[in-house]
Amino acid sequence: MFSGEQEVAVMGGPAGSAPMKNAVINIQTENPGRDHIVWSLFNTLFMNICCLGFVAFDYSVESKDQKMVGDITGAQSHASTAKCLNVWALVLGLLLTITALPALPVLLWFCRFLASSREQQLKQGPRIGVPPFPRSDPDPRALCVQNTLDPRDQAVGWQGAAGLG
Repeated sequence: MFSGEQEVAVMGGPAGSAPMKNAVINIQTENPGRDHIVWSLFNTLFMNICCLGFVAFDYSVESKDQKMVGDITGAQSHASTAKCLNVWALVLGLLLTITALPALPVLLWFCRFLASSREQQLKQGPRIGVPPFPRSDPDPRALCVQNTLDPRDQAVGWQGAAGLG
């Protein structure tokens, strides 16, 4: 007996009076397959390299919609595309994770090296011929001098305005 066919006995009269008849009924139970929506959701949340997980999730939802409408061919097509995108998202995400883990200590060492070299430069003070780091806080003496000048005296200069020149 095939998987899509089932044999049904037709009930007749008493057991000895008439021959038994058999009927074959074909029941088509097409399984449209999986829509991979859980896998797509996982890739969207954790392995969303180049938005492949999000696009796979979109195809999975479309596959589910096509399955609900009854379009088995469309559902299978969308599910196949979602599966392919999920495979690529997973592979690329794992490759990125595997290559980023060894690079993390190197990056941390480099940041620590930059911080220590900056600290040494600040301890040494300014070097001749090399401009110092820009200061984040302005010199308060320069602000006082700038604020005491009258704009009308700008042409004369500070020493001329104070009568010292």
